[in-house]
Amino acid sequence: MRNPGQHLEADPWFRWRGGNVSRIEALSDGVFALAIALLAFGNVPRDGEGLARFFREVPAFAACFLFLIWVWWYHFKFFRRYGIEDFVTVVLNSVLLFVVLFFINPLGFVAHVVITRQLFGGVVATEDPGLRDPQVILWYASGFTLIFLCYLGLNCNAWRHRAVFELDEVERMLAKTAIGEQVINVAVGLGSIALALAGKYFYAGWIFVALGPLHGTWGFLRGLRTERVRDRSALASGRQHQLEQSKE
Repeated sequence: MRNPGQHLEADPWFRWRGGNVSRIEALSDGVFALAIALLAFGNVPRDGEGLARFFREVPAFAACFLFLIWVWWYHFKFFRRYGIEDFVTVVLNSVLLFVVLFFINPLGFVAHVVITRQLFGGVVATEDPGLRDPQVILWYASGFTLIFLCYLGLNCNAWRHRAVFELDEVERMLAKTAIGEQVINVAVGLGSIALALAGKYFYAGWIFVALGPLHGTWGFLRGLRTERVRDRSALASGRQHQLEQSKE
């Protein structure tokens, strides 16, 4: 039975197995904070013109910040749900943190080109191909894919131990939903890499727009199924409770 304030919880239908903040989470939070700091203060302005450029980059920084918060949210929810600290988790989490720090430069550059140059028409050197440079989209798509491959591995590893965690029917549905979310992210990233290797750089960038509709559709369909499972479980629990009361 959930408490009356369940609608205020971050993950109301999944019993969190994570206890106190682990050393893994503490290190990870530090790395995410460092990544955000590198984005914000990588180029400290030295004069008025530099300050003007700095503020023109704020929308691009906001987009990067939101992306990192999205990545951090997956991390936060995973470790609160499972609190797992086995060898596989430590290795995958270490790779994840490395890739996050590596990914800052491609992420920042793509945000600069797509947002700052488009919104403010920043001066661009004639020899700068921007996103038409095949290496740019390949680095970006590779970093994106590696990040979510790590999350896919983390969730699959936790699913492998579902009996140990004693996940109930609703929690198993939510765990499968989380795995599906990472499959979507990895599939889009691999699609971008394939398009870039085929020379379709324009489509290799635009394919990331598909993340919104794909996640929206997946979340809606899985949400409906989870609601049905939850209602069925609640009904069975209520009947069991009535049966126990009738025996007393």
